[in-house]
Amino acid sequence: MADWYHSNQDRIDKLTHDAYIEEMKILYLCHDWEEDLRDEVLKSTQGDGLFWDWINRVQSTNALLKGTASHFAELTLRFHFEVHMHPDTKRYCRKEARSLKALNFKAWINAVQLLDEEHVHDKKKQADAISDALCRQGQRPRTQVTTTLSTNPPRTGASTSYTTNRLPVLTDSERVLLMKYSGCFNCCKFGVNHRRATCTERPDPTTYKTLTDADVPAHLKASGSNTTSARAPRPVATINSATVEEVVDEEGPPHPVAVVMPSCVLGDGTDSEPDVWD
Repeated sequence: MADWYHSNQDRIDKLTHDAYIEEMKILYLCHDWEEDLRDEVLKSTQGDGLFWDWINRVQSTNALLKGTASHFAELTLRFHFEVHMHPDTKRYCRKEARSLKALNFKAWINAVQLLDEEHVHDKKKQADAISDALCRQGQRPRTQVTTTLSTNPPRTGASTSYTTNRLPVLTDSERVLLMKYSGCFNCCKFGVNHRRATCTERPDPTTYKTLTDADVPAHLKASGSNTTSARAPRPVATINSATVEEVVDEEGPPHPVAVVMPSCVLGDGTDSEPDVWD
């Protein structure tokens, strides 16, 4: 532009202001600049920005169109601003529609600016309240969820029945009865001649009841003392220092048993060891 002026200084100095502007527009502006600026104004919206910033930007662009057929009058700009302002700002304006309608263009802009700032302030307060609530919620201790593990109910007597699919653990009284009357810890029957290791029967968990003295057959009770003595182990040989004993069981061949204490008899070949159902 400086070169253009210096090379035509005498002629340019004699031009009127309007003629100078017109010649400069022809030389340096695009041929469709007017249409571009007009479209920029018509497509503009407030968006999430401030109303004041938006209308100043639009009015500055419209000022460049002054003197052209595309220049917008104040009433046209007002209609454009009313349509394309932020929805929340528009809602605030509708509450004051009667008072706003009576204002001229500049007063209307100032009034809408205040309503827009009020909307922005209320929106910020709402966002802060939500943020504070979420923050407080995050600081609260989580509710303790107590998980109660189901356990086998206490065995109180023969009337207690179990309906689970798993057999309960034998009580001490049941073990004593089974040992006393030649019972099996697997099938829980009295007066049998097999061991748990070879037993293939098992009680029905749905009908199983705690064993009591009433469940022992009468003929076993009559010979209970003999049965107990018959189940006792008989030491065959004893060595004092490194003792090796043979314990003879009525239900099986003699088994050599090594012990570490002198004069001790280990094992009786029964199923009286602690048992846990599979």
